[in-house]
Amino acid sequence: RSSHSAAALLLISLYFMTRMRADRGDRTEGKQNLFTTCVVVTIHKEIQSLCIKQNIPVLLHTFPHRNDMIRLGLETIGEHIDRCVFLPADQPLLQKESMISLLLCAENDRNSIWRTCYEDIVGSPVIFPSEFFEELQNLPLRKGGSLVINNHPDRIRTFSVSDINELRDIDTPDDLSQ
Repeated sequence: RSSHSAAALLLISLYFMTRMRADRGDRTEGKQNLFTTCVVVTIHKEIQSLCIKQNIPVLLHTFPHRNDMIRLGLETIGEHIDRCVFLPADQPLLQKESMISLLLCAENDRNSIWRTCYEDIVGSPVIFPSEFFEELQNLPLRKGGSLVINNHPDRIRTFSVSDINELRDIDTPDDLSQ
């Protein structure tokens, strides 16, 4: 690992992959990239095709459970980074400014697990420091990052988003219209 901070994005679906790539800027224009490394982990061939077309690293797999997806993603990029963002793409209303603020919080407190919240409702994205990677890679069947979060309540910090809708899961067009 390099001496500078390296955050990675472990993407779990399509919408945020394309949105964050478009929003993160280009170093040649003097803007700071939000993430040093990105990989999309998916079971969907359609997402794989879109990633390939947009030159975004993608890992297609056939495993059925969340723990497998997390393990594969961290095996792919974990040794090159000092923290990882779990950013499910079913939250299309998450604002770029909220993501940037969450990353800045994690940059200033590198030993904590950071997650978004609205009042007393917690949600994703979640940023895990590398010291939790081994635990994340060895999650029990059908378990996700919440297990690690629950195992370390004293290490959790939250960043409040300005609108509850930023935390909403949007899985269908009907969800978006509500």
